[in-house]
Amino acid sequence: MKILKNKIVVAAICFVVAGLIAFIIVPSQKKPDGAVEVIKVSENILANTKITEDMLKEVAVSSDSVPDTALKDKKDIVGKYAKVNLYTEDFIVDEKLSSINMENKLYDLEEGEKAISITPKTLSKSVSGNLLIGDVVQIYGYDTQNKQMNPNSGKWYFEVVAIDNSKSENVSGADLESTSDIVPAAITIKVNSDEQIQSIVEMEMNNDIQVVFAGRGETAKKLLY
Repeated sequence: MKILKNKIVVAAICFVVAGLIAFIIVPSQKKPDGAVEVIKVSENILANTKITEDMLKEVAVSSDSVPDTALKDKKDIVGKYAKVNLYTEDFIVDEKLSSINMENKLYDLEEGEKAISITPKTLSKSVSGNLLIGDVVQIYGYDTQNKQMNPNSGKWYFEVVAIDNSKSENVSGADLESTSDIVPAAITIKVNSDEQIQSIVEMEMNNDIQVVFAGRGETAKKLLY
């Protein structure tokens, strides 16, 4: 009986020692010297994907390998959109994220709907530089020779479906104060009739076009429907 008790005691001690090795000693040896916790993605994420918490993981890495701009708090990432493809070994920095979906809606047009692009001459300095996809605008045309407004100015509300720079790259929501190299050059709007198309083409060819912001979110929906 005494031998059995001794075996039980020895076994218990072995379990405790094994636990210390497994959960304390080994992890501390594996953790790099001067390690810091950073956030990386647990799976590859495609551009324009909204990031959720289950897509992220905390990883301990050597502080020497971490860029200063690497994000270390999930709160700074969850709910934002990936501007570019994100891969599991990438560090996540603000430059790779956007608070809005950068993907255009040009290919979501329904039957009977069409889209046309306009190029206001003062686009980079106008309200257009702050527009987002899904916003609603009005288009005004001014005849600089005859000094009068186009009669169809402000007649309709249009939904913005794409905003592109001179390289046809989508720049909706870009911070123009810090990224002046991606100034928008054209706005694509959704039109519903040939009359609207003809009016926009006339303004584009003969007038100085100005884009007027009309609404965003729920306000935009009310204006369109």
